[in-house]
Amino acid sequence: MEYKYEFFIAGRARNKDNILKICDLFDKYKISYYCFLKGEKDFGYGNNSQSAEERQEEFESLNLKSDVVLNIFNNDMNGEKIQKISC
Repeated sequence: MEYKYEFFIAGRARNKDNILKICDLFDKYKISYYCFLKGEKDFGYGNNSQSAEERQEEFESLNLKSDVVLNIFNNDMNGEKIQKISC
């Protein structure tokens, strides 16, 4: 069975800069992976002037049933699903 991604990269959002450095290395060497932080700018909270700590605090203040949280959850679940690749 083949999988959609070779690796799943995870860590605390407060470590975003270090996690994204790992993602950059994987990109450089064309290694497939899923990382929940890669699409973070598209999630609908925070702004570029905030520190990672401030963005995390804002995210943690969101209601668990908010559209932002539900969209992130669904995005991450889809990224984690084992998917067979057709040859």
